[in-house]
Amino acid sequence: MFSKSRRGVAMALGAAVVAAGALVGVGAGSASASDTGSCAANGRTSAHGPEYVCGLWKGNVPVYDWTGTNNAIVGYLNVGGRANWFTGQCQAYGDDNRPSEVYVNGYWNSWWAYTQADNGVWGYVPEVYFAGGANDQPSGVLPSFC
Repeated sequence: MFSKSRRGVAMALGAAVVAAGALVGVGAGSASASDTGSCAANGRTSAHGPEYVCGLWKGNVPVYDWTGTNNAIVGYLNVGGRANWFTGQCQAYGDDNRPSEVYVNGYWNSWWAYTQADNGVWGYVPEVYFAGGANDQPSGVLPSFC
């Protein structure tokens, strides 16, 4: 398993990508996940399976302990862009009682991806924060093993 401290270089690169994206107006059409360009295998494996780097269209993305309205935020992914990885263990579909964070800037998604927050706690990120795709579609790359 790789710790968040080993993401330093990737986080710096992700910050540069986010800054560059802001200059060219990233926004419309970039707030959900279904396209295969959003995620790619990175060749590493954590304790929870193969890892995938997935682009986020913003930083400070909440990580939840599970899907649903009563579930607490357990941490954040502080840097957007392609600085964050998710495991191939689980891409889960939420339910109708999902947190409001699933609706962001006019986009929405009920799919969730498993990762480790920057504070080291494992949880799920709403895929509405993944770059690319259409509303309420899963990542075209992450496996659905839940």
